Amino acid sequence: MYNLSSLFGEIRKVCDTLSPLEDERLTRHLKKPKIVLLGRSNVGKSTLLNRLCGQQLVRSSKTPGSSQAFSVFTLGHSTLLIDTPGYGFTKAPLKQKEKWTRAWNRYLDTDDPTRIFLLLIDSKVGPKEQDLASLHWLQAKQIPFLLALTKCDRSTQRERKQWDTIWLSLDIPKASILPCSIKDASSWKRLRQAIGQTLSEVLHATH
Repeated sequence: MYNLSSLFGEIRKVCDTLSPLEDERLTRHLKKPKIVLLGRSNVGKSTLLNRLCGQQLVRSSKTPGSSQAFSVFTLGHSTLLIDTPGYGFTKAPLKQKEKWTRAWNRYLDTDDPTRIFLLLIDSKVGPKEQDLASLHWLQAKQIPFLLALTKCDRSTQRERKQWDTIWLSLDIPKASILPCSIKDASSWKRLRQAIGQTLSEVLHATH
């Protein structure tokens, strides 16, 4: 299995970019396996990323949706981690939004068999329309993904359980749904293991 525990300790930031497919700083990295973070603004991506890596790697913006850049990191020499812009809450002129949307769609629609997605959903509020659209898109494209339920320290088991019917209706395997809590260190270990397992399966299928 892909050993991510050691790799997360060797994380380095490469760049922030609006166009990861065309940025010359990323040319030599594009063939590496990729872990792509996807989710709404204010879903807790910064917290998740910091917990996964065991360090204060990124800071949360006080203005959700203000950053529309892809943040790209290397894990050791072998893997890329790409933090995509959070969708929703974007305050920008229409032309700028359209430019971001084109860059976003261009990256997401790229045929890349060496990437997996980690879709973050707030466990307290559940999946919103854009989250469900992302799930349907991942399934339609047959892209391997995991579902990270964030902020489980702020939600009750009853609140989380009410989303089970949605996951069941979407035919999402229970093993692919990972509750994450800042009060439960083992939840981050399970998430790392699940990411490593999924990435291993993807790489095995491409060789």
